Amino acid sequence: MKTTLLTTNGTGNIDLNNAFTGDLNFASGAGATVTIANGFDFTGTITNAATNEGVLNVAGTSTFSGDVGSTLASLNAVNIQGNGKTATFAGDLKATTTTISNLATLKFTKATTSVTGAITASDTGILDVGTADVTVSQAVTLGSTATLNITIGTDNGSIIGTANGVSLQSGTTLVPTIVGGITSGQAITIIQSNGLVNIPTITDNNIRLDFVAAQSSFDLTLTATTLSSSALGLTGTTAEINDIVDTAFSGDALLDELNGLSSNAELDTALETLAPTVDGGAIVSSVTAGTASRQVVQNVWPTFVLVSVQDRVLPDEKVATTSTFTGGGGSFKTTGFDPANHSLLAGVGLTFPAGQTSALPLRLSIACRR
Repeated sequence: MKTTLLTTNGTGNIDLNNAFTGDLNFASGAGATVTIANGFDFTGTITNAATNEGVLNVAGTSTFSGDVGSTLASLNAVNIQGNGKTATFAGDLKATTTTISNLATLKFTKATTSVTGAITASDTGILDVGTADVTVSQAVTLGSTATLNITIGTDNGSIIGTANGVSLQSGTTLVPTIVGGITSGQAITIIQSNGLVNIPTITDNNIRLDFVAAQSSFDLTLTATTLSSSALGLTGTTAEINDIVDTAFSGDALLDELNGLSSNAELDTALETLAPTVDGGAIVSSVTAGTASRQVVQNVWPTFVLVSVQDRVLPDEKVATTSTFTGGGGSFKTTGFDPANHSLLAGVGLTFPAGQTSALPLRLSIACRR
């Protein structure tokens, strides 16, 4: 449905069973309820002329592109519904009460989001602030079976509830997600309140990191610590790669994939694909090799190889043949020459999976000596 402006002038119900593009206005004195069906987006803004006018029901997964609620007047209520569904707000939200129902998710994506009103998830509702800094004018209340999703890393999300507080009841679950680089041991403020905030139960989905939530005055902080290779059960080459991977792949999506793996065995296998590969047999010399194998994130992954070899040429390995030629009234002599002692190998290729335990590599290499 596309329209410039849809205005409600009564107290009835409006069901939007298709995507909506345009603006919706709850007229003064109107107590209408508008419900948007699961799977349809609202492109535009929602306004109201008087405070506490209008109810918005989000019945499932929908995205709202603009602000919901007028600058000086809040909607009466916004209800986030739909088991396993997500209502995404890309603008500010202004409603006297916003309620998240069982297993429904309220998600904010605007970098600095303003919420005028209160947010409540009394059952198994999920509040997902992502990387947004969400300032809420009234109380935020998450019940004992509710969940708070927050993203930290390159950008850190947070709830700012210094006006009327943030209440996490005993048993509230915190699910952190890492995107981008993170400094091990750094405390990140994820909640600012006007009183003590209970420490939530953390669900840790990042195998390489350990999370600790703590009270800091009226703030709640989250600290991520990178686990040692020995604590992860890694040894040898995979342990050495794990020790440097945060620096080597900082800001790379590959690091997010590694942090998101669910078992030590998966991590060990993934790190093995990042080990340098050297072609051409045994080399008794100094070798510099690099690879960008990406088996962890792709079914087919590229391989890049660069090998530089500086041979150690022993005295008895040099060509030492001396020849003397005579005739024609004169003679001359030739002596041995030093062999080339520097080799360079460069190659690119693709590796294709060929079953559960094998792979088929295709590679083009160029070698030279001087």
